[in-house]
Amino acid sequence: MENNLLAEIRRRCIANGMQPTDVPSPLTKVTEEHLQTQKRLYADILEVTEIFGENTIKLLNGQMVLFLVTDDKGLVIDSTFAERKLALLHGVTG
Repeated sequence: MENNLLAEIRRRCIANGMQPTDVPSPLTKVTEEHLQTQKRLYADILEVTEIFGENTIKLLNGQMVLFLVTDDKGLVIDSTFAERKLALLHGVTG
């Protein structure tokens, strides 16, 4: 069942002109100062999403899940699980 679902997701990506193995780079970059300001503004939300994300990953027994938190303009201000999960995707061990 899981392999069928993954195959279907890959097929849809390709049909929509995307490469399912590519991890896109951000198109917009901001200064560290701006990022830290946004993180302070969204501190309450980030605290909740971190707890939610950790609990969700535990419940999913390590399934590949990535939670991104964006500000009102779509700028990613937190990707707590990205580095760990991307390292696993690329076979990097720490």
